[in-house]
Amino acid sequence: MVNNKIKKIIKILAIIITATLTGLIFLTLAPESGGYKTLVVTSSSMEPALPVGSMVFIKKSVSIQKNDIITFRTGPDPKSLTTHRIVDVRQIRGNPMYQTKGDAVMEPDIDLVSAERIVGKVMLSVPLIGYPIAFGKTQMGVVMLVVIPAAIIVYEELKSIGREVSALRRKVKKLESKKEKVK
Repeated sequence: MVNNKIKKIIKILAIIITATLTGLIFLTLAPESGGYKTLVVTSSSMEPALPVGSMVFIKKSVSIQKNDIITFRTGPDPKSLTTHRIVDVRQIRGNPMYQTKGDAVMEPDIDLVSAERIVGKVMLSVPLIGYPIAFGKTQMGVVMLVVIPAAIIVYEELKSIGREVSALRRKVKKLESKKEKVK
């Protein structure tokens, strides 16, 4: 009896963990969800504010100012992003240009960031959750975090269905034997 309860608890936990991690992985793959974009911090340039492995939620914001942490495109590839803090705002030909710097870096970034290159402002950071998400995006991660737990759940459900089918067969045999005795 206790063993079955433990199995049910493990099964429920596997479902919850799989669903949560799958949802978070899809959040990072989605272009934007609810006005927010999620990213995983992969470098230590913003430590301690944004430790490696953190998941950050960024939102396109019109209100960008000094000391905000922003994510911006660093090259022609739209996937090439950097998340740094604004240390200075300059007006060049009437347009704001942002001087950025990583908190763990001594010197500011060489290039100024124009408003067009800003993807969004960091609104929330969740430490460490980025590690399983980054792992979950790999082929091995998909197998370990999605395929294996899903296979376990399917296996357990098939066992349960098998037990039910066996119980129904026993009932049918029992009814058939009663029917023969009545004859």
